[in-house]
Amino acid sequence: MGFLIPDFYIFNFREGAWNVYNQFPGLITKSMSDGVYLFENTESETGYFSYTEKVTKDWIAALPDRFSPSFVQDRIDKKFELRIFYLDGKCYSMAILSQSDEQTKVDFRKYNNEKPNRCVPFKLPRDIEKKIQRLFKKLELNTGSVDLIIDKNDKFFFLEINPVGEFLMVSLPCNYYLENQIALKLVENANGYREKQTSPC
Repeated sequence: MGFLIPDFYIFNFREGAWNVYNQFPGLITKSMSDGVYLFENTESETGYFSYTEKVTKDWIAALPDRFSPSFVQDRIDKKFELRIFYLDGKCYSMAILSQSDEQTKVDFRKYNNEKPNRCVPFKLPRDIEKKIQRLFKKLELNTGSVDLIIDKNDKFFFLEINPVGEFLMVSLPCNYYLENQIALKLVENANGYREKQTSPC
């Protein structure tokens, strides 16, 4: 689709991790697929989460000789992050200004409740919007969330699509009222379905 993506590597032995790190020291690691989101119980309010983390020498040194295949990616020196909710051809975009806070710099999901990141509406360039539309069409999806990063040179890097992406985190800060848009789209589709069912053959 023409998106830039960060370089990435997959390895399952410590020597391979050292080889990649020595050539490209600016790396992060994150889940290859679904991350962990586990709550022990509501009483203790204890949760376990998978976050994106920097790859360090200490991290590699602590690895066993062999381990499950692990994913590392070039760490983009970001200007800010974008979360885009896509709904049937339309993009609703939010910029997350997470780069100036050490707690959220690598992964904005490490929320700083005392000093939250600013989240503001963002107008996508038309060419980026068209790429997103083509990608969703290719994947035969009509909704989902897209994560992008803009680097210090204003280049857009594609990270991922979540086909069941949360929309309220974009809707509320940006006043997009996406719950209304989704409801209208569901009604429109339901009416179209009923018309097909009742139309003469």
